[in-house]
Amino acid sequence: MATESSLVCGEDCGGITWDYEIQQLTFGGGLWGALFGVGLALSVTAATSNVDSWRSGLELTCLRLNSSRFFLGLDFVLAVIQSIHFCVRTYTQTLTFIGFILEAIAAIYYLGFMLPFWGFAHCEGILSGFWWMFFDIAIPNSILIGAVVSLPVAEFEGKKTWFAPSWLAAIHLLRSWRKLLRANKVNVEMFRNQLIDSVVSTAFAVYLMAMMMLTFENLGEPEFMKSVSQEKWNTISSLYFILTSVATVGFGDLVPLTSLGRICTVFAIYMGLAWLATVAYRSLQILAVNQTGGGFFEPILHSKYIVVIGNPTGLMLRNFLAEIFHPDHAEDADDLHVSVILPHGHPGQDLVNEWLRQPENLRMLPRIHIFQGTALSDQDLPVGSAPGSAGLWRFLGCRRSARTDELSALPGLGVVVDFALSRADTGAPLEWKEVSSPLSFTSGAGEVPDVLDEAVAGMALGESKRLLAYGEPSNEADEVWEISGQKLPPCDVPLSLDVTLLEVEVKQDPRGVAVKTLKPGDGRTFAEAGDRVTVHYIGRLAANGKQFDSTHDRAFPFEFHVGVGKVIPGFDMGMMRLSEGEKALLTIPSALAYGPRGSGKIPPGADLIFEVHLVKVVRY
Repeated sequence: MATESSLVCGEDCGGITWDYEIQQLTFGGGLWGALFGVGLALSVTAATSNVDSWRSGLELTCLRLNSSRFFLGLDFVLAVIQSIHFCVRTYTQTLTFIGFILEAIAAIYYLGFMLPFWGFAHCEGILSGFWWMFFDIAIPNSILIGAVVSLPVAEFEGKKTWFAPSWLAAIHLLRSWRKLLRANKVNVEMFRNQLIDSVVSTAFAVYLMAMMMLTFENLGEPEFMKSVSQEKWNTISSLYFILTSVATVGFGDLVPLTSLGRICTVFAIYMGLAWLATVAYRSLQILAVNQTGGGFFEPILHSKYIVVIGNPTGLMLRNFLAEIFHPDHAEDADDLHVSVILPHGHPGQDLVNEWLRQPENLRMLPRIHIFQGTALSDQDLPVGSAPGSAGLWRFLGCRRSARTDELSALPGLGVVVDFALSRADTGAPLEWKEVSSPLSFTSGAGEVPDVLDEAVAGMALGESKRLLAYGEPSNEADEVWEISGQKLPPCDVPLSLDVTLLEVEVKQDPRGVAVKTLKPGDGRTFAEAGDRVTVHYIGRLAANGKQFDSTHDRAFPFEFHVGVGKVIPGFDMGMMRLSEGEKALLTIPSALAYGPRGSGKIPPGADLIFEVHLVKVVRY
């Protein structure tokens, strides 16, 4: 029976030389050759016989191994032990019996873990087997396992060596790390997780290249390359000099002297540059995805959050968020975050993001997270971390159709509303001087402050809502309307406006928008309030036909959200009477255009004619 001292060199070890390495490579090559030969026979058998049961069993085993936290974790831990043990041995240049046992356990585990993948690859066919043997884990594993097996028997001048290329375990670190992330369902699309993954993977890759360099430089030139390196300047050294001139190579007089070391240096530099470029690109991609409503919400430690799903209008969502973070609820909302999942292409995302970037709303910006998806999808719902939320708000039936029997406050129609105004910071009621409730006005015509026009836009008959708003900062008089004879409220005071739509006067303006169809559309897809439409148009003055604007001059169409006051009321009304693809002439009276004030090339009181083409309608 072999004693402990006969298995390893202990403290009396040989160094790193090609005399030992050739013996280790012989063992490793023998293992690789055996795997290759038996694998080729297995591939031939699979091509000529029915081995479906073997293939299915091996495939299932591979899937289980790739998703098993235990086996992947064990692979990772053994690779960490081997990597650290190799670093220690480079300083002590010794190999204890315990150290050898650790190396042997890792080598046996790697072989057992590899065999199902080897078998499945060869059952898939000869080409699949060839690819796996040359480009997967077979070569580094064979070198590592062969080297460990040779440690008790490989001798030179009566001494065994402490060296085995255990740094190859870093390849296992990289592979098992990625698989562990998947097995634990770690979302690397989150920027923080992506950053951690990049740092850890980079550390493993740097270790791998550094230890490879250490090995080659300590081994020196192999016999067959010594003749190549006799001259200071040769093919390899010249290529090394030119290629590494793009970077600072060397530390003092510590530079690679061997051909293999120089090749390793070139490989490390350019692979490192490619690696950093890939990491930077992936990180920028994740940032871009998150900024456009993609990505995932990551719950904040020691905070609570609620999730909003459904199909709210942009205005409704804005009002809801303003109420949630109202100063009256400051204590309750101190550690609150809101995760919102909106349907893909929903215009509410742009509306709310624009609102959040206003100076008075910046306090809410870090705590509101808007994503795109649908609560009906098992893949999308976890985007907002709904399963762990403190509350789930669902907005159903929030969309109001412009083409139903139910009347709604479309731009240009007369409306009658009941309203109540109060200061949102104190709750004190406010009265508008010489203005009483109910109030009649034309929706979207600019007859009332924007805060009220926006609140009423798209409301259904009998619907009620609350809107929180501020006075306009650009108003030099520091007022919205004159209230009870006082110049109130100043621009930084919040208002709470409760509105109920009592009546919709369909024939309020006898001179409505006249629509003359030039080319029919599909007859099915009509724009509704909140939809995003793409339009080409030519605008002319009705009085003399003079053109004042055209999208054709700009070579790209005009996109906007219809029915929410983004354009003049008459244009909104006309667009919602057209179907997708339709071309028409819209005649818009001054009252539904720019009125007595005019605008730019449009004189006061001018009627307008638009030649329009409704290119596309995108539902919100």
